Amino acid sequence: MSYYDFCIYASHPYLKVYKVSTQGSGNSSQEDLKKKGANILPVKALQKKHHITVEQLIHPYIYRFDRYEVESTLLFFYLSEENDVSDFASYTRVTDSFVMLEKYFYCIVYEGTDIERGIKAVHNIVNRYKREYRDSKFYMNIISIRKRKHREDLVAYLFDSLEQTVQKQKSNTVITAGTTD
Repeated sequence: MSYYDFCIYASHPYLKVYKVSTQGSGNSSQEDLKKKGANILPVKALQKKHHITVEQLIHPYIYRFDRYEVESTLLFFYLSEENDVSDFASYTRVTDSFVMLEKYFYCIVYEGTDIERGIKAVHNIVNRYKREYRDSKFYMNIISIRKRKHREDLVAYLFDSLEQTVQKQKSNTVITAGTTD
């Protein structure tokens, strides 16, 4: 699937909100997800299913970084239950991407931001989620495309960091990839 094969999900002509038409399947091995009876895949299964899609999504951002040194941040937003929060994309700019990969797993790319600005940018999404879904946990990891020079597979590194965040139960906060200790 190429970057342009995503279906536009938002009705606003200037928002780049994409929804990949996939269905989650399988049971999670994580205890809090089992208790809710959710049909939520564990992080490793999500990585296997969406790794290439995320790489294709960030390809234009990597190009702009390599060519023009425009830094971007990549963020995974993993929910403990299925909640369609695609309308939260209104908190992103026209140059950003907000992609629903599953009803509980989102990928956000903030163009022109470093880690610190990316965390500030996602602040409104975090606050709204906490307000609307008080009893629900979320896990959020962020990394800069600048880190790609040190780690060739940036997407795999972010998935691994998300897995560690979920295992260590560091919920309802934004974690910078590689700092889950």
